[in-house]
Amino acid sequence: MGFVLEAKGKDNYQKLEYQKVGKTGNIVDQIDEIINWMECNGLSAGVSRYSKYKRYIKDCDLDSDRMRSNVNTIMLPEEYIEIFNKASDSIKELVQIERVFKCFKEEKSHGFWEKMKKIVSGKEFYDGESNDPARNYLYELLVAARYKSKGYDIDFDSSTNTDVVGRRGGSTICIECKRLKSSKSYEENYRKACNQLKKINDEEVVKLVYIDVYNCLKRSQKKYDYSDLLMLHKSEERLMIEEFEKTVFYYTNNILNEFKQVVDGVVFTTYGMCGINNNIIENEFVCKEKVWVYEDISDVRYGLVVKMMN
Repeated sequence: MGFVLEAKGKDNYQKLEYQKVGKTGNIVDQIDEIINWMECNGLSAGVSRYSKYKRYIKDCDLDSDRMRSNVNTIMLPEEYIEIFNKASDSIKELVQIERVFKCFKEEKSHGFWEKMKKIVSGKEFYDGESNDPARNYLYELLVAARYKSKGYDIDFDSSTNTDVVGRRGGSTICIECKRLKSSKSYEENYRKACNQLKKINDEEVVKLVYIDVYNCLKRSQKKYDYSDLLMLHKSEERLMIEEFEKTVFYYTNNILNEFKQVVDGVVFTTYGMCGINNNIIENEFVCKEKVWVYEDISDVRYGLVVKMMN
């Protein structure tokens, strides 16, 4: 299910135990394959942030050079925390790119690889404050992967300039994606997405705005110590309601009704990772989706939206 990293001993952080567990261990084993996939498609992934993640994860191994160099010394708590945080953040990055790799391994379109080029060249880790276009593009591909896994053909070269265009069974869905740094930027980003979808003049197309609010919640959410996935998801739902929906309720309803002729709804997501069972990094996104549609949407249109999302 993940990797385990814990301090051994009552009063110090001298010894670290690293263990691959289940699927996340498999993802660690796939790093070279994913990097090779990128390089075969013209990206310099071997010297990118993704190659560094492998080293950070290996640093947790007792047999690593970094751990052997500390074998006769007491590791300070901050050293332990640095090693652990870098490893867990690296696992998160790899889980996300593995999801893209799994869905689009055979993808050759220009639009897809333009997004990948920007993703690979991004900052090593997100600092929570500065602009982060690499992870914005990654969010678009994660949403695209969600629909690809449900049988959609994803058009990365669409003339609509929409973030995600998917087709299945003669129907089309168009999605604009926004990833928030904080709830303060919510209204501005939501309106931008709606105005972009407004350019698509086709009533048969289902049009949605996807907004990831993970960064709005993560300061309040515990990173580890969940007993199971159910407890983790309940925590996500509580935070989504208490810390985000109450803040943006007024804007959401107003904007939905303002753009109801051109946008079918907004989907809030939390694409992140948390740990369960004492520092086990779970190999699934904490991916909570909540869909809002405008007040007087018809039963037929609502049924179409539900069908297209499933």
